Amino acid sequence: MAVFTIATINSNCTVECKISPLFEMMACLRSCYLNKGDNDEDLKTFYKKNYKTLSKFYGNFEYGAQLAECILGMKEDHTFPNFIKHLNNLEKEEFLYYLLGRYIEAFEIKNILENSNSPREEIKNRIEQLNGIINEEQLEFIESFNSYYNELIQLWTDFYENLFKRKELDLEDKWEQSNNSLDVDLLSNGFDKVVPKLLTGYEIPEQFPTRETKLIRFYPSLYVSPKFIVIWGLGELNIVYDASIYLSKEINNELIKQKLEEEKSLESLSEIGKSLSELGRLKILSLISSNSKIKSQEIANELNITTATVSRHLSLLKQNNLVIERKENGFNIYTINQTEFDNYFNNIKKYFFN
Repeated sequence: MAVFTIATINSNCTVECKISPLFEMMACLRSCYLNKGDNDEDLKTFYKKNYKTLSKFYGNFEYGAQLAECILGMKEDHTFPNFIKHLNNLEKEEFLYYLLGRYIEAFEIKNILENSNSPREEIKNRIEQLNGIINEEQLEFIESFNSYYNELIQLWTDFYENLFKRKELDLEDKWEQSNNSLDVDLLSNGFDKVVPKLLTGYEIPEQFPTRETKLIRFYPSLYVSPKFIVIWGLGELNIVYDASIYLSKEINNELIKQKLEEEKSLESLSEIGKSLSELGRLKILSLISSNSKIKSQEIANELNITTATVSRHLSLLKQNNLVIERKENGFNIYTINQTEFDNYFNNIKKYFFN
């Protein structure tokens, strides 16, 4: 079992703290079934009304977890409307690929469905040969695909439209707050120290990242059960973690503020770097620095380019506060923004030579 250290991640893998309303919705549905709505009146009402369907699709943990894997492969933002579009674009065998735990490829499932006299048994035997786990609910889904699929989509739609859509608005700030704290924790303590804390006593899963993993995403959840779920594959590792780990403790707002300011400064360095990467703009800056009251027409004449080209370059330089434009005697004149350049060079020293 290979466990990443922060050094390994920095050299081989990208780590992101993201938000997924879809993973949270799936966790909330699972929690609704397990806890019978708990102390939430809306969840209680939904549980009582949909008990049989919830039990059918979320009564078995492996089954319920693999339903969440349908989210994998989505290129769009994790919104429910995008999710439905994503599902509508999946072929039957592609949906079953996720539902069955991704043990056998979609093309193999299609071949079995089209050519086997007993698809249920052949798929079961094939997965067991690979030391995979498959339960009766999944096998029943294969046999009655259309009715099961429509029933599942209706359950998800009802839950989202009648309940989760409102919850999502209340949860957004908590997701962001938790991710900000996790981000600071990862930077301060490293991946290999943070993950055991997120596991809260559970052992590190065997499927944890190897050197082939190129992207690790953390998703906060207030409903995830157990407290840590790993969904891997496609060169990615998606970790749904218990957001309450960070929300239940006092958050170091100063560290978060510092981290956000650092990101803002680095973003500014990137944008200014783009502005300075074009020879024409460097020539314009050189002219402005030697003539503090130069006009755009004079720049165009000096460089033998059109005023439209000068205007385009000046627009980008102004956008990044590198030049200052002011009116004088009816003309626009330009000067270097010395303060912005001082900040730029200071940040270069701070982040790259300190």
